Amino acid sequence: MKRLFFVLAAQLSFQLLWAQQDTTLLNEAVVTASKFPTKTLQTGKVISIINAGQLAMAGGKDLSQVLQEQAGIFIGGSNSNTGKDKSIYLWGASPVNTLILIDGIPVYDPAGIGGNFDIRNLSVQQIERIEIVKGSQSTLYGSDAIAGVINFITKKTGPGAFSATVLASYGSFNSWKTDLSLQGRKGKISYDAGYSLTDTKGINETVELMNAINTDRDGYRQHNWQGGIGFNSGKYFQSRAFVRYGRVSGDIDQGAYTDELDYTYNQKTWQAGLRNELNKGRWKLVLLYQYNKGKPPLY
Repeated sequence: MKRLFFVLAAQLSFQLLWAQQDTTLLNEAVVTASKFPTKTLQTGKVISIINAGQLAMAGGKDLSQVLQEQAGIFIGGSNSNTGKDKSIYLWGASPVNTLILIDGIPVYDPAGIGGNFDIRNLSVQQIERIEIVKGSQSTLYGSDAIAGVINFITKKTGPGAFSATVLASYGSFNSWKTDLSLQGRKGKISYDAGYSLTDTKGINETVELMNAINTDRDGYRQHNWQGGIGFNSGKYFQSRAFVRYGRVSGDIDQGAYTDELDYTYNQKTWQAGLRNELNKGRWKLVLLYQYNKGKPPLY
Protein backbone atom coordinates (compact mmCIF):
# COMPACT_ATOMS: atom_id res chain seq x y z
CA MET A 1 0.00 0.00 0.00
CA LYS A 2 1.48 3.34 -1.04
CA ARG A 3 1.54 6.19 1.47
CA LEU A 4 2.53 9.79 0.83
CA PHE A 5 3.89 12.05 3.53
CA PHE A 6 4.53 15.77 3.61
CA VAL A 7 5.74 18.16 6.27
CA LEU A 8 5.35 21.91 6.47
CA ALA A 9 7.49 23.55 9.12
CA ALA A 10 8.07 27.08 10.33
CA GLN A 11 10.52 28.33 12.91
CA LEU A 12 10.75 31.62 14.77
CA SER A 13 13.62 32.58 17.04
CA PHE A 14 14.63 35.78 18.74
CA GLN A 15 17.34 36.80 21.17
CA LEU A 16 17.87 39.79 23.41
CA LEU A 17 21.56 39.84 22.51
CA TRP A 18 22.81 39.02 19.04
CA ALA A 19 26.14 37.37 18.36
CA GLN A 20 27.90 35.77 15.42
CA GLN A 21 28.70 32.12 15.78
CA ASP A 22 31.41 30.15 14.01
CA THR A 23 29.91 26.78 13.09
CA THR A 24 33.26 25.25 12.04
CA LEU A 25 33.97 22.14 14.11
CA LEU A 26 37.61 21.20 14.52
CA ASN A 27 38.51 18.08 16.51
CA GLU A 28 35.29 18.17 18.51
CA ALA A 29 35.48 17.19 22.18
CA VAL A 30 33.24 14.56 23.77
CA VAL A 31 32.64 13.57 27.37
CA THR A 32 30.82 10.23 27.01
CA ALA A 33 33.84 8.10 26.12
CA SER A 34 35.87 9.03 29.21
CA LYS A 35 33.44 10.99 31.46
CA PHE A 36 35.71 14.01 30.97
CA PRO A 37 36.03 16.36 27.97
CA THR A 38 38.30 14.56 25.51
CA LYS A 39 39.11 15.19 21.86
CA THR A 40 37.61 12.58 19.58
CA LEU A 41 41.00 11.64 18.14
CA GLN A 42 42.29 10.77 21.60
CA THR A 43 39.50 8.47 22.75
CA GLY A 44 40.28 5.34 20.71
CA LYS A 45 36.52 4.70 20.49
CA VAL A 46 34.04 4.59 17.62
CA ILE A 47 32.16 7.84 18.19
CA SER A 48 29.39 9.61 16.29
CA ILE A 49 28.32 13.16 17.13
CA ILE A 50 25.03 14.72 16.07
CA ASN A 51 25.60 18.42 16.58
CA ALA A 52 23.21 21.34 16.91
CA GLY A 53 23.37 22.15 13.21
CA GLN A 54 22.31 18.64 12.22
CA LEU A 55 19.48 18.65 14.75
CA ALA A 56 18.28 22.03 13.46
CA MET A 57 17.98 20.55 9.97
CA ALA A 58 15.95 17.58 11.23
CA GLY A 59 12.76 19.44 10.31
CA GLY A 60 9.69 17.40 11.23
CA LYS A 61 11.62 14.27 12.22
CA ASP A 62 11.36 12.83 15.70
CA LEU A 63 14.30 11.58 17.75
CA SER A 64 14.01 7.96 16.59
CA GLN A 65 14.23 9.02 12.92
CA VAL A 66 17.31 11.14 13.62
CA LEU A 67 19.09 8.25 15.36
CA GLN A 68 18.01 5.73 12.70
CA GLU A 69 20.17 7.62 10.17
CA GLN A 70 23.34 6.77 12.12
CA ALA A 71 25.40 3.75 11.08
CA GLY A 72 25.02 0.76 13.39
CA ILE A 73 21.71 1.87 14.92
CA PHE A 74 18.35 0.27 14.22
CA ILE A 75 15.10 1.46 15.78
CA GLY A 76 12.07 -0.67 15.10
CA GLY A 77 9.04 1.39 14.13
CA SER A 78 11.02 4.60 13.56
CA ASN A 79 9.14 5.27 10.32
CA SER A 80 5.88 3.70 11.39
CA ASN A 81 3.18 4.96 13.74
CA THR A 82 4.42 7.65 16.09
CA GLY A 83 3.05 5.82 19.11
CA LYS A 84 4.90 2.60 18.33
CA ASP A 85 7.66 1.45 20.70
CA LYS A 86 11.05 2.97 19.72
CA SER A 87 13.56 0.54 21.23
CA ILE A 88 17.19 1.17 20.24
CA TYR A 89 19.30 -1.68 18.86
CA LEU A 90 22.95 -0.60 18.76
CA TRP A 91 25.16 -2.93 16.72
CA GLY A 92 22.45 -5.61 16.90
CA ALA A 93 22.50 -5.93 20.69
CA SER A 94 19.42 -5.98 22.89
CA PRO A 95 17.97 -2.58 23.85
CA VAL A 96 18.79 -3.25 27.53
CA ASN A 97 22.49 -3.36 26.60
CA THR A 98 22.59 0.23 25.34
CA LEU A 99 22.91 2.76 28.14
CA ILE A 100 20.96 6.00 27.69
CA LEU A 101 22.29 9.13 29.38
CA ILE A 102 20.80 12.59 29.66
CA ASP A 103 23.49 15.15 30.44
CA GLY A 104 25.74 12.32 31.58
CA ILE A 105 23.21 10.85 34.03
CA PRO A 106 21.85 7.34 33.34
CA VAL A 107 18.08 7.11 32.84
CA TYR A 108 15.95 3.99 33.02
CA ASP A 109 12.36 2.92 32.64
CA PRO A 110 11.13 2.64 36.25
CA ALA A 111 8.39 0.25 35.10
CA GLY A 112 10.86 -2.24 33.59
CA ILE A 113 13.63 -4.50 34.83
CA GLY A 114 16.24 -3.60 32.19
CA GLY A 115 18.13 -0.49 31.19
CA ASN A 116 15.81 0.39 28.33
CA PHE A 117 14.52 3.98 28.18
CA ASP A 118 11.64 5.28 26.07
CA ILE A 119 13.18 8.02 23.90
CA ARG A 120 9.69 9.26 23.01
CA ASN A 121 9.95 11.17 26.29
CA LEU A 122 12.52 13.50 24.69
CA SER A 123 12.01 16.13 22.00
CA VAL A 124 14.59 16.95 19.32
CA GLN A 125 14.16 20.67 20.03
CA GLN A 126 15.20 20.20 23.66
CA ILE A 127 18.55 18.62 22.72
CA GLU A 128 21.77 20.50 21.95
CA ARG A 129 23.83 17.53 20.75
CA ILE A 130 23.99 13.74 20.88
CA GLU A 131 27.14 11.70 21.54
CA ILE A 132 27.08 8.04 20.49
CA VAL A 133 29.87 5.71 21.62
CA LYS A 134 29.70 2.32 19.91
CA GLY A 135 31.19 -0.74 21.52
CA SER A 136 31.43 -1.90 25.10
CA GLN A 137 31.78 0.77 27.79
CA SER A 138 31.31 -1.60 30.71
CA THR A 139 34.50 -0.49 32.47
CA LEU A 140 33.05 3.02 32.85
CA TYR A 141 29.30 2.47 32.97
CA GLY A 142 28.72 -1.17 33.96
CA SER A 143 26.98 -4.05 32.21
CA ASP A 144 24.17 -1.83 30.87
CA ALA A 145 26.68 -0.41 28.35
CA ILE A 146 27.77 -3.65 26.65
CA ALA A 147 26.64 -2.38 23.23
CA GLY A 148 27.51 1.26 23.81
CA VAL A 149 26.33 4.56 25.24
CA ILE A 150 24.10 7.31 23.86
CA ASN A 151 24.33 10.64 25.69
CA PHE A 152 21.66 13.29 25.02
CA ILE A 153 22.98 16.72 26.01
CA THR A 154 20.12 19.17 26.54
CA LYS A 155 20.01 22.89 25.88
CA LYS A 156 20.90 24.83 29.02
CA THR A 157 21.66 28.45 28.23
CA GLY A 158 21.45 31.02 25.47
CA PRO A 159 23.98 33.63 24.29
CA GLY A 160 22.40 36.40 26.35
CA ALA A 161 19.99 37.18 29.13
CA PHE A 162 17.05 35.83 27.15
CA SER A 163 16.60 33.76 24.01
CA ALA A 164 13.61 31.85 22.72
CA THR A 165 12.83 29.47 19.89
CA VAL A 166 9.41 28.47 18.58
CA LEU A 167 8.96 25.67 16.06
CA ALA A 168 5.70 24.49 14.52
CA SER A 169 5.23 21.84 11.84
CA TYR A 170 2.28 20.18 10.15
CA GLY A 171 2.28 16.98 8.10
CA SER A 172 0.22 14.16 6.71
CA PHE A 173 -2.58 12.52 8.72
CA ASN A 174 -3.26 15.77 10.57
CA SER A 175 0.09 15.61 12.37
CA TRP A 176 1.15 18.59 14.48
CA LYS A 177 4.42 19.30 16.28
CA THR A 178 4.98 22.37 18.42
CA ASP A 179 8.10 23.21 20.41
CA LEU A 180 8.88 26.18 22.65
CA SER A 181 12.24 26.65 24.36
CA LEU A 182 13.63 29.46 26.53
CA GLN A 183 17.22 29.89 27.70
CA GLY A 184 19.29 32.65 29.25
CA ARG A 185 22.11 33.67 31.52
CA LYS A 186 22.40 36.57 33.94
CA GLY A 187 25.64 36.79 35.84
CA LYS A 188 26.32 33.47 37.54
CA ILE A 189 22.77 32.19 37.08
CA SER A 190 21.51 30.38 33.98
CA TYR A 191 18.08 28.93 33.23
CA ASP A 192 16.25 26.90 30.61
CA ALA A 193 12.68 25.76 30.03
CA GLY A 194 10.96 23.90 27.24
CA TYR A 195 7.65 22.41 26.17
CA SER A 196 6.80 20.23 23.18
CA LEU A 197 3.55 18.79 21.86
CA THR A 198 3.16 16.04 19.27
CA ASP A 199 -0.30 15.14 18.04
CA THR A 200 -1.28 12.97 15.09
CA LYS A 201 -4.25 10.99 13.87
CA GLY A 202 -1.84 8.23 12.87
CA ILE A 203 -1.95 5.63 10.12
CA ASN A 204 -3.54 2.21 9.83
CA GLU A 205 -0.79 -0.43 9.98
CA THR A 206 -2.98 -3.47 9.57
CA VAL A 207 -3.09 -5.31 6.28
CA GLU A 208 -6.34 -4.31 4.63
CA LEU A 209 -7.79 -7.62 3.50
CA MET A 210 -10.70 -7.65 1.10
CA ASN A 211 -13.15 -8.44 3.87
CA ALA A 212 -11.64 -6.06 6.41
CA ILE A 213 -14.16 -3.64 7.88
CA ASN A 214 -14.19 -1.11 10.69
CA THR A 215 -10.45 -0.43 10.57
CA ASP A 216 -9.07 2.69 12.20
CA ARG A 217 -5.98 4.84 12.38
CA ASP A 218 -3.82 4.78 15.51
CA GLY A 219 -3.58 8.27 16.95
CA TYR A 220 -0.91 9.54 19.31
CA ARG A 221 -0.42 12.54 21.61
CA GLN A 222 2.69 13.47 23.58
CA HIS A 223 3.46 16.28 26.04
CA ASN A 224 6.96 17.03 27.29
CA TRP A 225 8.07 19.65 29.80
CA GLN A 226 11.57 20.34 31.05
CA GLY A 227 13.24 23.04 33.08
CA GLY A 228 16.49 23.75 34.86
CA ILE A 229 18.43 26.38 36.75
CA GLY A 230 22.19 26.52 37.14
CA PHE A 231 24.83 28.31 39.15
CA ASN A 232 28.39 28.85 37.91
CA SER A 233 30.83 30.47 40.32
CA GLY A 234 33.59 30.47 37.73
CA LYS A 235 36.18 27.80 37.06
CA TYR A 236 35.83 26.06 40.46
CA PHE A 237 32.18 25.16 41.03
CA GLN A 238 29.09 24.53 38.90
CA SER A 239 25.67 23.26 39.93
CA ARG A 240 22.43 22.62 38.06
CA ALA A 241 19.02 21.40 39.19
CA PHE A 242 16.55 20.07 36.62
CA VAL A 243 13.13 18.49 36.21
CA ARG A 244 11.54 16.70 33.22
CA TYR A 245 8.02 15.39 32.75
CA GLY A 246 6.46 13.43 29.90
CA ARG A 247 2.97 12.16 29.20
CA VAL A 248 2.02 10.05 26.19
CA SER A 249 -1.19 8.42 25.06
CA GLY A 250 -1.99 6.51 21.92
CA ASP A 251 -3.89 3.81 20.08
CA ILE A 252 -2.27 0.55 18.99
CA ASP A 253 -3.29 -2.50 17.00
CA GLN A 254 -3.83 -5.98 18.38
CA GLY A 255 -1.38 -7.46 15.90
CA ALA A 256 0.17 -7.20 12.44
CA TYR A 257 -2.97 -8.52 10.74
CA THR A 258 -5.57 -7.62 13.35
CA ASP A 259 -6.94 -4.15 13.95
CA GLU A 260 -8.30 -3.05 17.30
CA LEU A 261 -10.74 -0.16 17.61
CA ASP A 262 -10.43 0.53 21.34
CA TYR A 263 -6.92 -0.65 22.30
CA THR A 264 -5.25 2.40 23.88
CA TYR A 265 -2.51 3.15 26.41
CA ASN A 266 -1.38 6.01 28.66
CA GLN A 267 2.05 6.52 30.17
CA LYS A 268 3.61 9.12 32.47
CA THR A 269 7.22 9.61 33.53
CA TRP A 270 9.30 12.28 35.18
CA GLN A 271 12.85 12.82 36.37
CA ALA A 272 14.35 15.36 38.77
CA GLY A 273 17.93 15.73 39.83
CA LEU A 274 20.99 17.76 40.70
CA ARG A 275 24.45 17.86 39.13
CA ASN A 276 27.38 19.37 41.04
CA GLU A 277 30.87 19.81 39.60
CA LEU A 278 33.91 20.91 41.60
CA ASN A 279 37.20 21.68 39.82
CA LYS A 280 40.48 22.14 41.66
CA GLY A 281 43.67 22.14 39.68
CA ARG A 282 44.13 18.77 37.98
CA TRP A 283 41.25 16.98 39.63
CA LYS A 284 37.50 17.18 39.29
CA LEU A 285 34.71 15.92 41.55
CA VAL A 286 31.27 15.32 40.04
CA LEU A 287 28.26 14.51 42.24
CA LEU A 288 25.09 13.36 40.49
CA TYR A 289 21.64 12.66 41.83
CA GLN A 290 18.50 11.76 39.89
CA TYR A 291 15.09 10.51 40.85
CA ASN A 292 12.99 8.65 38.28
CA LYS A 293 9.31 7.99 38.62
CA GLY A 294 7.14 6.39 36.00
CA LYS A 295 3.60 5.20 35.66
CA PRO A 296 3.57 2.06 33.49
CA PRO A 297 1.34 2.07 30.42
CA LEU A 298 -2.32 1.42 31.13
CA TYR A 299 -4.06 -0.48 28.32
